[in-house]
Amino acid sequence: MLAGLIGDVVGFFVALQGQMSGDVNALGWSTVIIYGLFALGFAYFQFTSKNS
Repeated sequence: MLAGLIGDVVGFFVALQGQMSGDVNALGWSTVIIYGLFALGFAYFQFTSKNS
Protein backbone atom coordinates (compact mmCIF):
# COMPACT_ATOMS: atom_id res chain seq x y z
CA MET A 1 0.00 0.00 0.00
CA LEU A 2 2.75 2.42 0.93
CA ALA A 3 4.60 1.93 -2.36
CA GLY A 4 1.38 2.53 -4.32
CA LEU A 5 0.67 5.65 -2.29
CA ILE A 6 4.15 7.07 -2.84
CA GLY A 7 4.07 6.28 -6.55
CA ASP A 8 0.69 7.89 -7.06
CA VAL A 9 1.59 11.01 -5.06
CA VAL A 10 4.74 11.46 -7.15
CA GLY A 11 2.76 10.82 -10.34
CA PHE A 12 0.12 13.33 -9.24
CA PHE A 13 2.68 16.09 -8.78
CA VAL A 14 4.49 15.29 -12.03
CA ALA A 15 1.20 15.31 -13.95
CA LEU A 16 0.12 18.52 -12.21
CA GLN A 17 3.41 20.22 -13.05
CA GLY A 18 3.11 19.14 -16.68
CA GLN A 19 -0.45 20.43 -16.82
CA MET A 20 0.40 23.76 -15.23
CA SER A 21 3.38 24.33 -17.53
CA GLY A 22 1.22 23.84 -20.61
CA ASP A 23 3.04 20.78 -21.94
CA VAL A 24 -0.22 18.88 -22.42
CA ASN A 25 -3.68 19.86 -23.58
CA ALA A 26 -6.88 20.07 -21.52
CA LEU A 27 -7.22 16.26 -21.40
CA GLY A 28 -4.17 16.23 -19.13
CA TRP A 29 -6.44 17.15 -16.24
CA SER A 30 -7.90 13.65 -16.42
CA THR A 31 -4.44 12.24 -15.63
CA VAL A 32 -4.10 14.58 -12.66
CA ILE A 33 -7.53 13.56 -11.35
CA ILE A 34 -6.85 9.83 -11.79
CA TYR A 35 -3.53 10.02 -9.93
CA GLY A 36 -5.23 12.04 -7.20
CA LEU A 37 -8.05 9.54 -6.79
CA PHE A 38 -5.68 6.59 -6.67
CA ALA A 39 -3.51 8.41 -4.11
CA LEU A 40 -6.58 9.06 -1.94
CA GLY A 41 -7.60 5.41 -2.21
CA PHE A 42 -4.16 4.13 -1.26
CA ALA A 43 -3.98 6.63 1.61
CA TYR A 44 -7.36 5.47 2.89
CA PHE A 45 -6.32 1.84 2.99
CA GLN A 46 -2.86 2.66 4.34
CA PHE A 47 -3.98 4.77 7.28
CA THR A 48 -7.32 3.33 8.34
CA SER A 49 -7.61 0.87 11.20
CA LYS A 50 -6.91 -2.71 10.24
CA ASN A 51 -8.84 -4.08 13.24
CA SER A 52 -12.35 -3.39 11.93
